[in-house]
Amino acid sequence: MANDDALIQSIQMIKAGRKAEAQLVLEPYIQANPHNIQAWMWEAELFPADVDKVKVLEICLEHNPDNPQAKHALEILRARCGIRAPLMETPAPAPVEIPIAPNSMPASSLLTTAEPTIATTPARVEKQARQAHPPERIKPKKHPEWSSTTGIVDSSQVLVVRTRIPMYHAGISAMYVVAGKDYRVQYKAARKNSLVTMDAKILVTTYPDGASVGIRYDPKHPGRAIVDEWQPAETKRLLKQFKDRPEIRKALSHQHRKRMLTGLAWAIGGAAATILSILVFSQLGIAGYIVFGGAIAYGSYIFISGLVGWLWYLD
Repeated sequence: MANDDALIQSIQMIKAGRKAEAQLVLEPYIQANPHNIQAWMWEAELFPADVDKVKVLEICLEHNPDNPQAKHALEILRARCGIRAPLMETPAPAPVEIPIAPNSMPASSLLTTAEPTIATTPARVEKQARQAHPPERIKPKKHPEWSSTTGIVDSSQVLVVRTRIPMYHAGISAMYVVAGKDYRVQYKAARKNSLVTMDAKILVTTYPDGASVGIRYDPKHPGRAIVDEWQPAETKRLLKQFKDRPEIRKALSHQHRKRMLTGLAWAIGGAAATILSILVFSQLGIAGYIVFGGAIAYGSYIFISGLVGWLWYLD
C-alpha cells in the first residue's frame, strides 16, 4: 500500500508542477514494481519525444512480454515514429534501467487503481458471469462493414462546467493509428452535462489513461470511428451495473438519506423563520410579515429528491 501511495503521490506532484520531485519518486517505484503497467505508461508520458516513449515501453515489454496493453501502446508509437518492430524480442528481462526524463514533463491525469481480481473456479466464474450479464436482446452494430483496430485511451478526466449550478461530465478520448496517421475518437455519451459527479467518476475509473478499447472506423474516411461500448445504451448499462452492486447501493442510500435530512432542515428553518417574522411584526404592530419561501421551496425539493433516492436504493 505504501508503494501505491508513492505512485499516486508522484502523479499528484506532476499535476502540481513539481515534476522533478515526482520523477525521483516514480522511477524508484517502477524499479521496485516492474510489472505495474500503469506506472510504465505514466513513465512513458513523461517524455515529450515519441522516440523516448518507445524506449521506455520496450524496457517495459522486457519485463512484461505478454501484456497486450503495453504491446498496443508500443505498436501505435512505433507506427507514428516509423520505427519497425524487431524480429525477435529478448526473452529474459534485464534489470530495470529507466531513461532520464527531461525537466519538461507533460501531465495527463491522476492514476486510478483498479480492484484486485480474485481467482475463482471455472464454474463459479460462469455463474458470476450469468448473474452480472443476464441474457438480453442483442442489438445490431452500427456500420458492421467498418474495419476494426485497437485504440489507447489518451485522455480521461472529470470536467466541470461552471454555470450557476456546477455540472460535471467525463472527458474521455482514445487514440488510434491507421496507415501511420493518428486519429482520435471522443466518448460523446460521457460528455453529457446531465451526468452527476459520481457517474463521471465511474466512467473515468472504468476507462483510465492507457486502457485499450476496440475501435471500428470507416476505411474510406478513417477519421470517422465509433467504440461500441461507448454508445449511449452501453453507457447506461455500465452505470446501472455499477450502482447495482450491494456496497454501492448502500453508499448511495446513505448519501440520499443525508440529502433528505438536509432538505428537511432547510424547509423547517424557512417555516420557523416565517413564523418568527409573523410574531415579531405582530408585537411591533406592523401589518404583514416575511415569508422565507426560497428556503422552504429549496428544502422541500432537496427533501423529496433525497427521499425518492433513499427509497430507491434502500434494500
